Amino acid sequence: GGGLKGFHTIEYLLWGENAKKSAAALASKPRELEYLVALGKALESDTKALLDAWVAGDEPYGKAFYLAGKSGGRLYRQVDAVQQLLNGMIAICDEVANGKIADPFKSGDPQLVESQFSFNSVPDFADNIRSVKNIYNGALDKVGPDSLSAAVRAKDASLDARVRAEIESAIEAILVISKDGQPFREAIKDPAKRAPIEDAQTRIRTVMTSLRRDVLPLIVG
Repeated sequence: GGGLKGFHTIEYLLWGENAKKSAAALASKPRELEYLVALGKALESDTKALLDAWVAGDEPYGKAFYLAGKSGGRLYRQVDAVQQLLNGMIAICDEVANGKIADPFKSGDPQLVESQFSFNSVPDFADNIRSVKNIYNGALDKVGPDSLSAAVRAKDASLDARVRAEIESAIEAILVISKDGQPFREAIKDPAKRAPIEDAQTRIRTVMTSLRRDVLPLIVG
């Protein structure tokens, strides 16, 4: 089942309970090593299937999505594809601020922390919001000419500048949580980290609100 495979099961087998598991310790447990190899192969197979569905076959979804509103497109209107992108961006902001961060923070339960075994939770949260940045910009490390950013800028340049600044601010605020190297599973119980954690949530929610309240109706109507 899904709970017994995937990234986080692999993470647990590699790092152990306290991120101190050595390669020698893993090598000394043939059954664990065999399970880890099987998990790696399953993950490779799943990701290949996902990629193939996007780029290969008679009806690759990526092509159908790109052709939205045109002959051969799976969606009747281009705006429907754009709306899917925006809804996905809004959803991941909600998930990070009000789920991935909020659930363990409110309960103080490290078992609810994502990527808790590798101590990589905070970088993972930041990467989630970087995905919002990349989709909004339509490219990596730059703003693409056919991007959401360009479409927003054409209608409201100040809004585009504000959204891009809010996204950067959210990423920076997330990284502040663990700038001293403290894992998130410990930060949720540290009174000194309450303010940085709440600030990160606030800034992520600001991005979410701007996308939902301002960008979505501007672009989708």
